[in-house]
Amino acid sequence: MKRLILLCHLMLLYVVVMAQPQPDYYTSVTLDGKSGRELELALRDIIYPHIKLSYNGLWEAYKTTDTAPVDSVPSGYTKTDLVYDMYAWMKYFPKFHSDNDHSQTGGINREHSVPNSWWGGENGNAEAYTDLHHLVPADGAANNAKNNYPLGEKSENDGLTLSWPTQDKYHNGHLYVSRDHVCSRVWNVPSEMQDNFGDAAKVWEPADIYKGDFARMYLYLVCAYEGRINWKTNYMFVSDANKNTSIQPWALELLLEWHRNDTVSQKELDRNNAVETLQHNRNPFIDFPELVEFIWGDKNTEAFCLADARCAYHEFHYSVDEYEETDDHFVYQNDNKLIINTEGLVQIIDVMGRVIVSENVTTNGIDISHINKGVYIVRVVGKDVMTQKIVVR
Repeated sequence: MKRLILLCHLMLLYVVVMAQPQPDYYTSVTLDGKSGRELELALRDIIYPHIKLSYNGLWEAYKTTDTAPVDSVPSGYTKTDLVYDMYAWMKYFPKFHSDNDHSQTGGINREHSVPNSWWGGENGNAEAYTDLHHLVPADGAANNAKNNYPLGEKSENDGLTLSWPTQDKYHNGHLYVSRDHVCSRVWNVPSEMQDNFGDAAKVWEPADIYKGDFARMYLYLVCAYEGRINWKTNYMFVSDANKNTSIQPWALELLLEWHRNDTVSQKELDRNNAVETLQHNRNPFIDFPELVEFIWGDKNTEAFCLADARCAYHEFHYSVDEYEETDDHFVYQNDNKLIINTEGLVQIIDVMGRVIVSENVTTNGIDISHINKGVYIVRVVGKDVMTQKIVVR
């Protein structure tokens, strides 16, 4: 029993370490006492430079960084067939290559969420050109409609009119999700309103569930390449003679609003970890969302303290402290079912710290036929938090 308890502790420690920043990635010596631009530059020196990927290598990278969760894969597909699409009307897109296909049934593009034309593309900064932290898969037609427009959002009676898509448009014949779930929109900006959007004639608005994701991508790029990008298009960002970046007031207001309203998701946490394995750097605004406030937001004159900062991973993953040594096993496998002898929110967590099943259990069985063989942690949150290691056979 002691060996089992030790193994459980080691497994839990491994999950915690792999599911959040390494202890020496951010340090108090580097960050404490700083705010505003000084804090931004300190973060820049942590996340830059990183390993530069090839543009063609992004296809293979997406199979790690953007594939659908196992429990979302429909019949007839494998996990690596499906990648998240944050731009179109589908949650997942089932095709990889066809980079120049902009039809509704076309393939995926490698899309710079911050348009590369804004800084001169590969010639302007080759590392930013292939930086996975802001390069995501996008359906060709959606990407073509997005173009290089700045972010924007229609508010009531502001004069913006829908340019793309129409109410009943857009699905690719394979996977369809209603427009209320995932959908980018492009808006025409009337001339009298254009100064509110950096003089842009059109703006694009992502789905609500991804607005925070995009805001943190944009702020990451500003931070990582501060002093290394000369912004040629001034929709949202402006460079001075020394390549120092300032964010247009309207754009900063929008990014802060989206960052605050759409908090960090499990998808972002998983992607941040996956990108780190390839590039060896992280998006700090996913790890510690309040860093945004200390650089650009309400706390930009206050001193940051790493020990007081809340790591986003703690919202989703448990710590070793939650484990209780007990001889009472409340979980066991019976063929393709996991029998749970208690009630509550059940999470099955893999060795990378990813929650692959999360459901409320009122009966005692969970189907695990879709789960690969291996070691997992089962966590039940009810009246108490209960944790147990299992081996799916």
